[in-house]
Amino acid sequence: MSTYSVYIFYFFFHLIESIMVIHQMGFFEKTFNHQLLKIISHSFWTLGLLTQLVFYLNRLRTNFRRESEMKQQIQNGISNQEFITQIKALTNERYQYGLLILRIIGDLTCAMQKAQIPEQILNTRFNRGLVALGGLMSSAIQIYLQAKSEDKKENVCEV
Repeated sequence: MSTYSVYIFYFFFHLIESIMVIHQMGFFEKTFNHQLLKIISHSFWTLGLLTQLVFYLNRLRTNFRRESEMKQQIQNGISNQEFITQIKALTNERYQYGLLILRIIGDLTCAMQKAQIPEQILNTRFNRGLVALGGLMSSAIQIYLQAKSEDKKENVCEV
């Protein structure tokens, strides 16, 4: 359910952003309040990120539960080699979830700032450096994950 809600929130974010772009190109005669539409669209982005964060935190919790189940299985006769390979797989999966959670937190600073959530809750805006650091962290993690997934693909045309 949470994966679908993430896509629904992202759909509305991109829909409203596209409407604003099309309006700026002059396709609509009616005028829109761009500031309000921007706040609403980025609120959908924030909701999508929060839903995605909950999803990955739940996956991380499930990963820890599976590891504790694995530790109980070693007492029931699973071989050491099988145990080590499964624990390594769970650790690698946990590492990926940790990076994804950090990436989402970085995106959240940008999304919340544009949705003006800190102004509503804290009566202040986030520091520009914090927002920039969040965006930089998110971008760097995404580049790292993308490069890592490209390394796993087999290159047919190596020179």
